Amino acid sequence: MEQHRPARILVVEDSPASRRVIARCLSGHQLVEAPDGETALAYLAEQTVDLVLLDIGLPGIDGYEVLRRIRSDERTRPTMVILVTARGQTGEVVKGFDYEADDYMVKPFRNEELVARVKAALRLKWLQDELRRINADLEAEVQTRTKQLLDQQQFALLGRNSAQLAHNLNSPLTALLGYVELALSVRPEKREELLERCRDVAIEMKNIISKLLTGVRSRKALLDESTPLELNSLVTDMVSFWQVNTQFRYKTVVAVDLADHLPTVMAVRSDVQQILTNLVDNAMYALREHPDAQLTLATRLAGDEVRLEVTDNGSGIAPEHLQRVFEPTFTTKPVGEGTGLGLASCYELAVAHGGRMEMESVVGQGTTVALILPRACAQAVESAA
Repeated sequence: MEQHRPARILVVEDSPASRRVIARCLSGHQLVEAPDGETALAYLAEQTVDLVLLDIGLPGIDGYEVLRRIRSDERTRPTMVILVTARGQTGEVVKGFDYEADDYMVKPFRNEELVARVKAALRLKWLQDELRRINADLEAEVQTRTKQLLDQQQFALLGRNSAQLAHNLNSPLTALLGYVELALSVRPEKREELLERCRDVAIEMKNIISKLLTGVRSRKALLDESTPLELNSLVTDMVSFWQVNTQFRYKTVVAVDLADHLPTVMAVRSDVQQILTNLVDNAMYALREHPDAQLTLATRLAGDEVRLEVTDNGSGIAPEHLQRVFEPTFTTKPVGEGTGLGLASCYELAVAHGGRMEMESVVGQGTTVALILPRACAQAVESAA
């Protein structure tokens, strides 16, 4: 992401000499100077900035208190802050990160280091702004399309599909924000790959939403979009993607059991990804209070069919509910926590790909949900090549 405009940077530093050095280094940006914390907070109460360079050793309230107040105010909380310290002791650095500083620098610093750290912080800030805009655009688009479909009395088909899009947006967009948080926790020189990945995934999601909201695709249109898909590769990529989910990463024992030499299937990757995301989301919900949460993602070949299975050791589903789990609007979740659209949409997508879904569950022991797709024939693979 290129820098599109000079940034407005608030320099909170009591030393005039240090302010002059910073001004020379960052001459391409609009700098606002504050000699103490009270002046800085008064300015932030009236104006927004892209970045704050905050000295810790200020007269009056110190930099830690200024940072605490910035983070405690909902309006200023997203502001990027780089702490500047003259000592650089480990305890001070840790304390700064405890107060949610985005980065820190130790005086005296080299001019090149200051420029590089400011550039990295601004790249991250502008990416966060872009992600928020994409999120807002997607939410507005879903709401608009949903209203149009309801007005046309097409809820049974298109309305449900639009609502399902909103349902499916929640998990990937949450993951995107998780990637941003991860980028905040690593050194500036390691952030660029994470930032570019965030942006690529966000744009990909936006394109998927736009395409699906144009209407339900016919079977022929779906087949035209299908390409040879390696389920093992998809599972591996998605497991990496879910690492930003704290429940998935830290509170769940995740096992991946991928069959060797698994044949490809003819499918739309984003559709299968949507199915897998829904299945994992449901499993994580079932495991949310489990003291020994376990999740297994497995693939295997069964005759001419390829199976993708998601198994959890969660609460399980009652027998009387099991035969209804793929019905639209049916859910076992409390009101406000589930729409019943996730599994119904997954089932429709599986059938549209010439496949099906199966579920086995035992109350108190867990659940296995399987996506079953026909293996790709050699002729189909050659045609797609």
